[in-house]
Amino acid sequence: KSKLLPFCADILGAALSCIADDEKEIRKKAESTNKALLDLIEKTDSTANSFDLHPLLNKVTLQLLNKWVPSRLASLRWISMLLRKLPGELFNFLDELFPALLKTLHDPDDEVVRLDLEVLARISLGESGKLNQTNFEMVLNHLIKRFREDRKFLEHRGSLIIRQLSVLLNGESIYRTLARILKSIED
Repeated sequence: KSKLLPFCADILGAALSCIADDEKEIRKKAESTNKALLDLIEKTDSTANSFDLHPLLNKVTLQLLNKWVPSRLASLRWISMLLRKLPGELFNFLDELFPALLKTLHDPDDEVVRLDLEVLARISLGESGKLNQTNFEMVLNHLIKRFREDRKFLEHRGSLIIRQLSVLLNGESIYRTLARILKSIED
């Protein structure tokens, strides 16, 4: 199993691409490969530097743009697991990851949006698992910016996003921080 770690990103990229294949056998093999790789990475000693996180994140982030819902969901599960397992290392790649996560909020599938919000909530919590005010405000600032730029997005997804974040994080903190951010905006 550990001999696969250097090739994990390439194998994962292929598996995520095939998770929604029309052929049942290919889909089942891709799902089992994805699950096995997820388990392998989850159980690998995180201090051993046994796998390179950057190529893995590139494959996962690329699949967020996949037209198939199962591939996008699997990618978000990977990001969520990596945030739990390696929060410090993953926060180093936030500049690359964050735009893709924000774009995924526009996804037409509600389940994809909910899982994306779970990932954004995990980012808001930071490495300690407690609310990290800097990350939390960054997430909310970007959401407000998206809402301001795209009125249709606000009308279509705004309520779901705020409600779901309130369930995942402290609702009072969300509303207080949103109010503070909105107060600082002139328009």
